[in-house]
Amino acid sequence: MRKIGKRVGLSGEQVRKLLVREGVLMARTPPQAVVPKKRNTLDESVVRAVYGCSVEDLAKIQQGLLLSDHTSPAFFYRTQRYRYLHGNGWAFTFPDWWQLWKTSWVRRVPDRLVMVPMDRSQPVGPDNAEILTRSQVMKRFQRERRLTQS
Repeated sequence: MRKIGKRVGLSGEQVRKLLVREGVLMARTPPQAVVPKKRNTLDESVVRAVYGCSVEDLAKIQQGLLLSDHTSPAFFYRTQRYRYLHGNGWAFTFPDWWQLWKTSWVRRVPDRLVMVPMDRSQPVGPDNAEILTRSQVMKRFQRERRLTQS
C-alpha cells in the first residue's frame, strides 16, 4: 500500500481506506500462532544445588509461575543469590529466603523493598538479612558514611 501510495501521491493509510471503501478484499497473512513456553521437568539434584529444597517445595512457593518469569520468587531468589554469592557469601535456602520475603512480597515493588545484610562482612542468611525500603537503606548508608568520615 505504501508503494501504491507513493506512485499516486497518497499515504499507505489513504490507499487502504480507498480499497476498503471500494470493497476490494485484501489478502492478509494469518497471525502467527503463539507457542506457549514449554515447561521442562526439573532435575531434583539441580534444584537442590541451586535452591536448597525439593522440587515440590519449589513448586509450592512458585504457585505455577515459570522459573524464568521475572516476577516470580525463584527468579528473584536466583538474582539475589548470584549477587551475594560472589560477595561475602550466601547462606539462604529458597524456603528460608521465602520466609523472610513472604509477608512483604506483594509490597516489594510499590514500596521499593530490598533485602540487605545487617552485617556486610558476613554471608547473607536468615540471621543476617532484613527487608527495608530503598530510602531506609540510603539513610543508613549516609549515616555510616558520616560516622566513618568523622
